[in-house]
Amino acid sequence: MNRRTMPWAVTAAITALLATAAVAFADTVPADGDAVAPGNQSFVDLGQAGPGENVPWAVGFNLTCAGLTHATAGDTIHLNLSGGTVPLDGAATVVGTTIGPVPANWTASGQGCPSPAPTLSSNGPSLVTLRMPTTPGNDYQFTLEWSRTGTTGLTGMSTITFQVDVVPNTPPHLVLPANLSLEATSPAGAVATYTVTATDAEDATAPTPTCSPVSGSTFALGTTEVACVATDSGGLSDHGSFFVTVNDTTPPSLVGMPGSVALTTNDPSGATLTYAPPTATDVADPSPTVDCLPASGTTIPVGATTVTCTATDSSGNHASASFEADVHLNTAPVLSVPSDKTVEATSAAGATVGFTVTASDSEDGSSLTPVCSPTSGSTFPLGTTTVACTVTDSGGLKDSGSFHVTVADTTAPVMANIADIAVTTNDPTGVVVDYGFISLVEAVDPSPSVVCLPASGSKFPIGTTTVGCTARDASGNQSTMSFKVTVSLVSSATWTAVWGEPIGQGTDSLSVNGSRTLPVKVEMFANGVEQTAGDGVLTVSSCATSWTMSMPLSWDGSRWNGHLDTGALAGPGCYRVSVSLDGHVAGSFRLDVRGVTTSSGPASQGTGKDKSSKSK
Repeated sequence: MNRRTMPWAVTAAITALLATAAVAFADTVPADGDAVAPGNQSFVDLGQAGPGENVPWAVGFNLTCAGLTHATAGDTIHLNLSGGTVPLDGAATVVGTTIGPVPANWTASGQGCPSPAPTLSSNGPSLVTLRMPTTPGNDYQFTLEWSRTGTTGLTGMSTITFQVDVVPNTPPHLVLPANLSLEATSPAGAVATYTVTATDAEDATAPTPTCSPVSGSTFALGTTEVACVATDSGGLSDHGSFFVTVNDTTPPSLVGMPGSVALTTNDPSGATLTYAPPTATDVADPSPTVDCLPASGTTIPVGATTVTCTATDSSGNHASASFEADVHLNTAPVLSVPSDKTVEATSAAGATVGFTVTASDSEDGSSLTPVCSPTSGSTFPLGTTTVACTVTDSGGLKDSGSFHVTVADTTAPVMANIADIAVTTNDPTGVVVDYGFISLVEAVDPSPSVVCLPASGSKFPIGTTTVGCTARDASGNQSTMSFKVTVSLVSSATWTAVWGEPIGQGTDSLSVNGSRTLPVKVEMFANGVEQTAGDGVLTVSSCATSWTMSMPLSWDGSRWNGHLDTGALAGPGCYRVSVSLDGHVAGSFRLDVRGVTTSSGPASQGTGKDKSSKSK
């Protein structure tokens, strides 16, 4: 409603003018008011009010020096309601006030007031509450009188008339916002701000609504009713509400999502997957749940498996992410061993044998290193040894294999050659010949056996005896060697030779071209008795050097025969050719060779014609 209001402090200044219009014989206490009416000091027009409405008003007073009778210094003036009139069923209540104590320098009675006249304001307003009649009407008047006690020297009355028009009052009208829907910003909810206003047909200043919860409050998740009320100056109210809904539609965020996982297993059924599950953060839920499938610790099959993790907040919002887990089935390595091998022993310990063993694996490639026992480069003993090998891949799978190494001793001992031995004796039964120890070379057997027949230290008969030696090692390998022992009987027998070829009887020298084969035919006699048995030997010796060569002669029933190859001689030059039987030289001749061709160089060209001549 419309109401004219005038603060009492302002009207007090206006009523100070009454000091000159009122009785001039004493100090006055005028009250505030708007105008001067006969018999009244103040008049207040309250404008309009509603039926039965309580209208408050504050009245201020001033003590003004006037005339010659004055208030006594030190006194306190009390102002209280002493009477008045109210319209119909209206009512008035007043709370009094005081002025003073009057100051000591206040004008004394009998003296005129100085100019300007001094004033003293009340110690506070006198509070007036007027209850309006319940029947509408215009120009209703409330006339109220205040008594003034506590001192002398005052004149007049302090009276105020309040005039008001009582009109029907309408309640104010709330203007509410539409229902609000907000997204939560924290677990507590969200801050909501809103504006609520009110209008009123009677109040010049619109009433201010009050709401609960107030604008700017933090609203919890869910729907909250905001209740508002606006009350006008007539006491009429309008109530209303609207709703603020705080939603949580934002999904949580996964934190620490694992990356791809690669596993290798020997188990065809799969491998155990272990990982650190992610955590989750959320605007509204301080502890969203996180579930991953398959869970950590689950056995997953060979191949690729997708692991999906889902975070769910208390509002049912969820977010998902995934990673891949790939299980590879480990395959066993493949070991490659060499074929069985046989090697020759190099010592009594056997032989050092090297070999190569390889391995490959689909996971580890060719980086695997096999382990063998015995190892490559070991000394293997005589006989057959099994080499056992194994290889293990990074997944713990193994492959094994073996092969055989045989160390054999197939090399026979090597005996040192012994030159033929020639001895003489006076014993027609023979002589003991000691040809000593037979030395030999043997790589494996430190003490091979050597057997010679006849044995060293045996008695050899007159003539030539072939000694045969056999060396045998522990592996059964054997070698043979022979040499001759010729025993000559030293006696008074006379040995002679009758040559058939290549020279005639009585001839002792022969000259031939090289590269000729000369037939040798001779008869040998001891003391005139022809010898038909024994060891016949043809010996050729260099006239100038120690070179010598021997070849056997054979008995054909009538004479001893042989063949002399001049191409086997040491070269052109002079040679002595002799025949012997059982070590007894029966005869000899000189052989001059021309242009003999040997392995050491080309032969000189001979004349191609043999000549025999008798030595002179």
